[in-house]
Amino acid sequence: MALVVCLCLLSFAVTLLPGVLAQGSCPKPPRFDYGELEDSYLSMAEFPVGTNVIYKCRPGYILIRGKAKTITCLSTLAWSVIPEFCERRDCRSPGELLNGEVHLKVIEATGELDTKFGSTATFTCNTGYRILGRNTRTCGTDGLWTNQVPSCEAVICVQPPEIQDGTHTDADKEEFTYQRAVTYSCKTGFSLIGKSTISCTAAGTWSDPAPKCKIVSCSSPSIENGEKTSGFGIGPFKYQESVNFICKEGFYMNGTALVECDENSNWYPALPTCVFGVPTSTRPATTTVSRKTNGKEDLSASTVQTTSSLFTKSEESTLQTTKDNERVDEGPDDGAEGSGGNGAAHLIVGNMTLILAILVVKWLTLYGRS
Repeated sequence: MALVVCLCLLSFAVTLLPGVLAQGSCPKPPRFDYGELEDSYLSMAEFPVGTNVIYKCRPGYILIRGKAKTITCLSTLAWSVIPEFCERRDCRSPGELLNGEVHLKVIEATGELDTKFGSTATFTCNTGYRILGRNTRTCGTDGLWTNQVPSCEAVICVQPPEIQDGTHTDADKEEFTYQRAVTYSCKTGFSLIGKSTISCTAAGTWSDPAPKCKIVSCSSPSIENGEKTSGFGIGPFKYQESVNFICKEGFYMNGTALVECDENSNWYPALPTCVFGVPTSTRPATTTVSRKTNGKEDLSASTVQTTSSLFTKSEESTLQTTKDNERVDEGPDDGAEGSGGNGAAHLIVGNMTLILAILVVKWLTLYGRS
């Protein structure tokens, strides 16, 4: 009888065990960038085991077809895991831009252009056009692009400047767009100073200042003891016409051989001159000679510097030599040092002979008269 009672109590305890083990609750449900809890679960403070909660997509996201959006509080007091169930809305193409381009980021995972919620499209115009309107559009939470597609307007330059004693092409035209060019010309007898053609730039300005028309007249040039090799006209010479000179034989040119008539009716550079003779030419030459001191080579040797000047009727050369340092010899002489010693001995003998000869001449002069 007692055994039967024990078995009944044990059976009852086993039936109560799941309820005892199921005690406790899960923490608050996790947050997702793309989803949030349905409003009915926002006021719940506890989430007992077995509780199910349902998510909805955040603004800018839509539910992925076939994906679950419910999680459950498990007996381990942790929430069940579900895959991402919402994706960004797609705004599709942001629009086309005539005479311009649309720039979008690329999604690294797929390599596709990003046209989904949060992405930005940037619009730029081609060179020579300026943008009208906002240059960006953003994909909104409703799957639509903000703003309107901008437009590109051609850059327009103001009328090209008028010039005195001249005119330009398209003088009757009212509008000059990017890269449109005009060419200037002057009345007969006038020279065009500056660039003859200017064009409308992308900044809406002209590429260069307008030229000017001016009467330019340079007299026929000549130089003494020289002659022309080009520009043989008798003149007057017009703007940028040039003359080239050479000097006659026996003369050299001082200045520039080629001269040009400038806008102020002057020859530029100044006319050269022909000078009699040969131009002075100075060519210094430095030679380093090594010597030996105490049997070692000394690179601080004497230097010989020569300077020559050439002229037509005379030649002049000067030779400057620095005094050689005394040679100091130690130890037995080798072949090279021996030859140096013989040279010194010969110099001494020569000097003594010269002195003796001078004394003999003086003696003969003095006593020869007596």
